Amino acid sequence: MSVLHIIEIIIFIAASFGIYKLFKAKKYQIPTCLAVITLLFLILLFQFVFLPGHSGPSISFKGGDHLTLEVGTNYDVNSVIATDGLSDITDLLKADSTPDTTKTGEYTIRYTLEYKGDVYYKDRVVSVVDTTAPVIELKEKTAFLAMDNYDGDITANVQVETEQQKDGKYLLTYTVSDSSGNKTTATRTVETLDTEAPVIELNGNKIKVIMVGETYKDEGVKAIDNMDGDVSSRVQSDCGGSFKSDVAGIYKIQYTAEDSSGNKSTATRTVHVLNKIGYDSSLWKTPDGKGVVYLTFDDGPSEVTIKNLDILKQYGVKATFFIVNHNYNESTKPIIKRIIEEGHTLALHDGNNHDYDKTYGSKTSYLEGINRLHDQVLADFGYDARIIRFPGGASNQVSKKPSPGLMGTLPKLMLDNGYLYYDWNVDSTDATTTNAKDPVAIYNNVTKGLKQGRINVVLMHDIKSKTATNEALDDIIKYGIDNGYNFAAITEDTPLVCHNATNV
Repeated sequence: MSVLHIIEIIIFIAASFGIYKLFKAKKYQIPTCLAVITLLFLILLFQFVFLPGHSGPSISFKGGDHLTLEVGTNYDVNSVIATDGLSDITDLLKADSTPDTTKTGEYTIRYTLEYKGDVYYKDRVVSVVDTTAPVIELKEKTAFLAMDNYDGDITANVQVETEQQKDGKYLLTYTVSDSSGNKTTATRTVETLDTEAPVIELNGNKIKVIMVGETYKDEGVKAIDNMDGDVSSRVQSDCGGSFKSDVAGIYKIQYTAEDSSGNKSTATRTVHVLNKIGYDSSLWKTPDGKGVVYLTFDDGPSEVTIKNLDILKQYGVKATFFIVNHNYNESTKPIIKRIIEEGHTLALHDGNNHDYDKTYGSKTSYLEGINRLHDQVLADFGYDARIIRFPGGASNQVSKKPSPGLMGTLPKLMLDNGYLYYDWNVDSTDATTTNAKDPVAIYNNVTKGLKQGRINVVLMHDIKSKTATNEALDDIIKYGIDNGYNFAAITEDTPLVCHNATNV
């Protein structure tokens, strides 16, 4: 209401009172007096409704200045009206924003009206709220799905409480809240609980190696569930869209199996795409430019292995242990168990008692020995050891006598059978006659061989005579830490560090 309207009301009241006094003094009829006053009121009402006051045009909002909307609904842009008396001037209005009704929150919209040389403003507050509770859909057996109008799939947020009833059945209570605090609960009774996920078994090897440009054909998996049986057809595989058979690298394929009760399990296959088999220093570069040190120990386990493990534990460093079968017995099983439990990599070196004539006696003898050692470790510890190192490395000469040309085919044979072989690019020389008992020489050879910006695979040994190696280990680790190196254990995700074979 403008000041002018207030003045008009005051004048109307005063005029009405004056007319009444005049008519009473002149003794005119009262109905005539009321008719005159009514006429004045109608004139005033017309002024209020149809003629603008001096305060300018009017901006009004259908639904009020503060509007509340449910998330996901539309904001009515036509709910704002501008008038000037009898004239509709809504089309002159301009809004500085519109509320995002897909997101909860409070939005302030300023409407601007430029009219007859003046500018008018009016703000409207729109609150977008989520008051709709999620929906829990109970599926087969104990499976369920939780969907929310705002958050989408929130099945992972569902809390399940299980209560066994007197009749032996189970009452399952599902509870979930969305991000706005809306809560839903659902219940059902089942006779048997299914909380066991399917077991996925990879067809073929869990590690595959192909050459750049070769076509990779995935062998798939088999998935068996305790309740649903064979669910292989439900398995989903994903490589993140990154697999490129024409680009050298390491790729992970993840398989996910889900049973009808919603229990999920995953398995992974690692695919190495190589430019060639053998020496390829382009694989050694580290993405962040820092050096990584892979400490490796051959020929154990032994008492020295225990001492090495103590030092590694002290610094929180992980390493790789290439074991041989003739040092694998009841007395050394606790050492192997400790290697696994403390997060190191248990790798395989030789399954033929380190007898080179047997180890390299034929095209398949080394593979057969490694398979025996692998199976023994798997049976004793449930550990699937797939990292190997050839005795003497891929560049060894000891295989030449029993099998000339063997190393021209053996590396590929091992790769095709799901094993990754690693040589070294830093030699501690602790296997040489000169330095075997000299911890200072071992330390110097290792530290001088380390380089930043690449993978550094350090060759050492841990048979019981290698006490000098153990004595040097503490200082080697300190040197690596002080000079910014990271330490790691070799895994199936480690790029191959290999020598070129010479017995080809």
